[in-house]
This record gives sequence, structure tokens and C-alpha cells, in this order.
Amino acid sequence: MKVTETVRDFSQEELESLGDCLYSAGFLTFVEASHGARARTVYFYERDADGLSAFTVGYVYQSPIPLTFRLDEFLGPTASPVGPHLVVNVPLRLRSRIFGRDAESRARMSEQIVDWARAEGLTAVVYSFVLGSDRPTRDALIESGFASAFYEGDFFLPIAGSTMEEFLASLPPGPRKHFRKDANRLARSGIQIEDVADYDEYAERLAELHAHLMTKYRRGEPEFTPESFQAFRRLVGPQRMMLARRNDSIVGFAAAVLGHGVMHMLRYGRDPQVEEWTRLYGNLVYVESVRRAAAAGCERVHFGKGSHWAKVQRGCLFEEGHVYLRALDPATQQRMADELVHVDERNRALFAERCRAGA
Repeated sequence: MKVTETVRDFSQEELESLGDCLYSAGFLTFVEASHGARARTVYFYERDADGLSAFTVGYVYQSPIPLTFRLDEFLGPTASPVGPHLVVNVPLRLRSRIFGRDAESRARMSEQIVDWARAEGLTAVVYSFVLGSDRPTRDALIESGFASAFYEGDFFLPIAGSTMEEFLASLPPGPRKHFRKDANRLARSGIQIEDVADYDEYAERLAELHAHLMTKYRRGEPEFTPESFQAFRRLVGPQRMMLARRNDSIVGFAAAVLGHGVMHMLRYGRDPQVEEWTRLYGNLVYVESVRRAAAAGCERVHFGKGSHWAKVQRGCLFEEGHVYLRALDPATQQRMADELVHVDERNRALFAERCRAGA
């Protein structure tokens, strides 16, 4: 296994061959630039004559970054503290994967990453969001002695057909009614939603709308600055930036990345003065994203975690997301494995409660 700290050591073509837009050259470049000095970015890989034979990326966080994975928050206040550690994932849409041509290459990389972390003086390796359907990664981590716990659900909608009407026809009556009501409310509001390819001139306004939402949900400092939005436009693609306008004012936005048959809704923001009855959130995040995903030939739209009831109302399904943890001290690992049993029970109960009506 080889290690590098810059995505420039990989060609766009070999990262594209991984088949996941969250691991594209543009997306990883954007994350690397955004984290800056707040995190050490580490790429783990193997190459052979045919290109990348194994790959993943992780971060050693030097200081907290809004909306990135926090192990202490995941474990809870009563859990044992964990020192400096490696988090293997991509942020913005949490996802942890080991790409490899076969089970042997994935298992080998998993174990070698642990060896690397030990040599670097770290205390643990954490995979923050492994999908339940990602059996190859899960098997490699289990073989390497990782313990795990349920974290959250990753919500998505399967896209049937290439038009909005074909998609709506595939939904059960309840979610279909919500989609139609969202669209009807927006039509009465006078708000228009449009795609904008070059939005540098709106970066200040987008950052302002983003900050409003971060404040509303007590997320601390804003995650995206005006410069972040400009870098996202320049580096990440294919992408969609949907702007909501009322008269001459931008009152909302939704940003997405897409590729390999999947669209990921990444970030949303809105003016707090926009009336709730307009259902701007429902339109930007669900109605318009599905419309664009269907037109682009996508098979799924992923919405990530959170806002559980809103997603359930609109017919979203979910995949389980799991945290895998290996503390490098054996006694600590046994203690953490025992604690993760309780974390798993707690998180499953919370998730079920939040998915019920009104939660």
C-alpha cells in the first residue's frame, strides 16, 4: 500500500473508474481545499498495470469542522474518550468505502491502514458511514477486527422513468400527494426555481442563506463561505445549483452532485423570511431534484440523513449507515466494542422514533 496527501497524484480517469461521484477528482479536490489546515488528508492506494487496484481516503482532524463526523458526539458523553484518530470517509455526504478489485485487496488495505495509523501515533481508525449494502467493505473491516454500531439512515428515492409524471406514478398515494401539494404551493407563491451554471456573483448571498440555516439548527460556524461556493462551482462536476428567486431576490438554493446514475443532494439554504406555506424546502430538495435527476437518467437521488419525517412523507427509503471502529490498544478496543453495543441500541431507537409521524 502507498500513501499520499494530495489528490493530484491521481488522474481524473483512474478516480472516475471507481464508479462513485463522491470519489471523483473534482469532489476530492474540493474537500481537500476546503479542509485546509484543519485536517490532514491521507489517500491510501495500490496500483498495478491496469491502474488503481485499491483506494480510499481519510482525514486526521486537527480542529472541528462543521457537519463533519465527530466521534465523541457519536459515542455520547458517557463513552470512553478516544485520542487522535483517522476518520476514513468523504464528508459533505458521509460515505466510507474501500475500493478493491477483490476481497483480498480490500482486507489487505484495511489492515495496512491500521498499521499506518499505529505508526503515526494515532489511537484508532474509524469508518464513519459504511452503507449496509456495502458488503465488500463491511466484510474487510470485520476481518480486520473492527467493531460497529448503527449510526443513521441514508435516505434515497428510486427514480422510475425519465419525467416527473412517470416518477409520480411510481409512488404510493400518500407520498404522491405530498409531491403534488409541494409543487402546487410553489406555483401559487410566485417563486421561480432555475438552474444556474455560473453562480460566482451570487456566492455572498448563497453563503448568507447557508449561514441562516446553520444558525437555525445550532450548527455553530457556517460550513461554506463565499469562497467555498466559488470553489464548488469551479471544481465539482457534474453538478446542479438550483436557485429560488422571488422577484429580484434569491431566497433559496440547493446544490447537488451527480454521476454514475446517482444524484446526491448536498446542501440547501433558504431565506428565513420565506413563508412556510410555500414549501420551498420540499420543492428545492425533493421536487426539483427529482425532476432533474429523472431528466439526467439517474436511478436514485440520495438525501443523506436527518429531516426524517419530511423524507418519510415523500416516500423515501433508506439504507442503514454504520460506524466501524478499531482502537489500536486491545484493551481499549474491547471496552469500545462493549460500548458500541449500547450505542447501536440507542441509535436504532432514536432513528425509529424520528421516522414516526410528527417526530
